Amino acid sequence: EVTAPDGTVQELARYDSSASAETVSFDDFGLTVVSDNGEDTATGLLDTEKVFTVDARLEVTAPDGTVQELARYDSRDGHSSIASFSNFGLHVDSDNAQTTATTLLDNSKIFTVNPTLAINPPSATPSMEETGYQFHDSPQTVNFPRLGFEVDASDAPKMTTTLLDTPWTKNFFVPETRELTMTGENGVQQSLEYRVGYDTTLNFTDFGIQLDIKGSPNHSTPSVDSYNPHTDSLEGKQIEIVPNRDLQVGADNDVNHQLKLGITSVTANGLEIENESVVDIDLARVAITSLDVAIDVVNQERSYLASEQSRLSFTMSNLTSQTQNIEASRSSIQDADFASDAMNLTKAQILSQSSSAMLAQANALRQNILSLIR
Repeated sequence: EVTAPDGTVQELARYDSSASAETVSFDDFGLTVVSDNGEDTATGLLDTEKVFTVDARLEVTAPDGTVQELARYDSRDGHSSIASFSNFGLHVDSDNAQTTATTLLDNSKIFTVNPTLAINPPSATPSMEETGYQFHDSPQTVNFPRLGFEVDASDAPKMTTTLLDTPWTKNFFVPETRELTMTGENGVQQSLEYRVGYDTTLNFTDFGIQLDIKGSPNHSTPSVDSYNPHTDSLEGKQIEIVPNRDLQVGADNDVNHQLKLGITSVTANGLEIENESVVDIDLARVAITSLDVAIDVVNQERSYLASEQSRLSFTMSNLTSQTQNIEASRSSIQDADFASDAMNLTKAQILSQSSSAMLAQANALRQNILSLIR
């Protein structure tokens, strides 16, 4: 007679208790008791209740219908156990095998197995790194800290389906991540990261400067006219930030013909109002004072720029007038040159005609002398 932990009882009418091997089946529990010697088994069990731990069996069915069953696994109470399904590369790790068996008994369970992703770098060092990721369709980032590499997945199941059981490895072009640091003359620095080969706009808010970097049309193939690690590089290049600019507004190389233009930073950082707060009345009053000062600074800069713009406009008008005068002088000189050339031409024509007349007169005189001799 067998009594299950839940109190269910099944009794066999008899079994052969001879000294031969014997198999006793309890169909209600799917339990089979195998004895090498039925008589010894009967003697051992006579008038004595025995408690047995029956090792459970575990079966896994993949989504495509493939099934693998383990003959049994150690399902003792408090015993940790690992059941391996080599056909799927799956391992079930249990801290308490009996609890696992009780939970799974006569009730199939559906598990979501988190996949793993392995990265093989082109070089032997560092070696391959493998890490797991969550199997859900929300965006997530898979980190490979030893390689300094991150994989962003917007749909993990789709990515897994694409990579799972692929007979060939997938090659990816990994854009290089670099850092560009801009330093002002007062020592202020701001650093921004960007990916090489991609169209990137870097906003250096501390300086009020925006830098556009052109990317490659095909990220996996370097482009001649784009910035990528195979062509040119910003490494070692310096970007100089100078607050004043010199403009040449005259013909001579002196201070009277040069204009120095300087613009004060009017960003929140430059006006020193970026940390102002109005959470209480005292801070609000301090903020009002800071904003008034900032408004005065902005107005002063606008007035300064307006005056410089007016000066530049006057300079442009003066240069335009000078250009017109120079053109008029050049035209007058050209006209005088034309008159001189016309006079020389007339003189040459008169001399030529006079020479012809003299020759004609000389010929006529000779003819008259010949007629007198006759």
